[in-house]
Amino acid sequence: MQYIIQHDPNAISVLDKDLNYIFVSERYLEDYGIKEADIIGKNHYEVIPEIPQKWREIHQRVLQGEILKNEDDFFIRQDGKTEYTRWECRPYRNANHEIDGIILYTEVITKRKTAEQSLIESEAKYRILIENQTDLIVKVDTKNRFLFVSPSYCNLFGKNEAELLGKTYMPLVHPDDLAHTEELL
Repeated sequence: MQYIIQHDPNAISVLDKDLNYIFVSERYLEDYGIKEADIIGKNHYEVIPEIPQKWREIHQRVLQGEILKNEDDFFIRQDGKTEYTRWECRPYRNANHEIDGIILYTEVITKRKTAEQSLIESEAKYRILIENQTDLIVKVDTKNRFLFVSPSYCNLFGKNEAELLGKTYMPLVHPDDLAHTEELL
């Protein structure tokens, strides 16, 4: 079992009832910047002293039999850096089904969170730029239905966004221009 956990590509740690390390994966050591190759037998809170109180409470709840997880959590490291994680913490049971400790599965998702935040900020800047344009800007799908309409487009046609989104724009094309517009599409 130790070999399997140690070489698992995921960050895994197995702790006894006193939260001393029994097994850890290499990924766990890497993700949490633990330099000591041999942390087996050491207490979790001594190895990672910046663990917030909420985690101590989670560990105690799991030692009582709960299975807890979070898809998007964060903690602040000793150096002040914020790390985002996805984690699951569950009881570790012996052959008699008694709780002997906890198993903690974690994945550091900080890079993904940073990329998501950058995308949100970029989209917000783009939206502000587009919404303040005086040019007529629209985005349509392959069936010529509106996916986006700029405020200036709505104003020109006396419509609001709700009236246009999901609808085809062909009814707004003057009949004299309809054939040419369809050719261009």
